[in-house]
Amino acid sequence: MTNFALLKKNIWTLCEQQVQQRIQTIESVLGSITESRNNETKSSVGDKYETGRAMMQQAEDQNTRQLMQAKQDLLVLNQIKNKLPQSNIELGSLVKTTNGNMYYMAIGIGKLMIEQQKVFVISPDAPIGKQLMFKKVKQDVQFNHIHCTIQSIW
Repeated sequence: MTNFALLKKNIWTLCEQQVQQRIQTIESVLGSITESRNNETKSSVGDKYETGRAMMQQAEDQNTRQLMQAKQDLLVLNQIKNKLPQSNIELGSLVKTTNGNMYYMAIGIGKLMIEQQKVFVISPDAPIGKQLMFKKVKQDVQFNHIHCTIQSIW
């Protein structure tokens, strides 16, 4: 029998590591963009210079949005770090269904393999997350023409 408390802690840790890595990568990209922009000199071909700066600005804006989302994901993870199990599914719940799937209600990461188990780390805003939220053990869920029953919530 799986120790769900330990599994849940290990899933949280893996999620936190992935988000921290994402933050570091984005911050590195933003640093490179800033350095490139600062080192770029205006050429005799003004349009090329302006196009290059516009493209750097777009890349910077996109990476800034991604950084904000990653930091928001980290905040969500920190809110649910030591959350105790509840009788209904909510943010921070680890859910096992009769079709063998396990879901961790947190942020949108997707499928993880941990301790030889497949776990889907999903956001409550994801389609399957919306189906699972607030359900209790023994309640049925149907998603993408697949029917299952909630077996346990931790």
